Amino acid sequence: MIDKTYITKTIDEISVLPDDADKQAIDQTLRELEGHNYSPILTIDVPGFLTSTKTDIIRFLTSITEEQMLSLNPEDLSLIVYHFKLLQRLRRNEPESWDYIMELMEDD
Repeated sequence: MIDKTYITKTIDEISVLPDDADKQAIDQTLRELEGHNYSPILTIDVPGFLTSTKTDIIRFLTSITEEQMLSLNPEDLSLIVYHFKLLQRLRRNEPESWDYIMELMEDD
């Protein structure tokens, strides 16, 4: 179970990340990830995660209800932050992030 304090901490963590990539980079990254059949392992459904911006993730986090908090744990939100950080690096076309994706997909 999590509380509003943990959600606020997670929102703060997302807020300080680098600015979002432009729409073209977001779309290109999506196409490349889909071409590799990549889907991040998240324990809760974040609609449209692969095309999400910081604003989208923050909006999602602020929409979590008291009832939903009962079934969430800190790891659920940590996975969102982890995968969003990776997604941002992919959108900036950082070679190490793409190497990581390639290694994951080879292991499958």
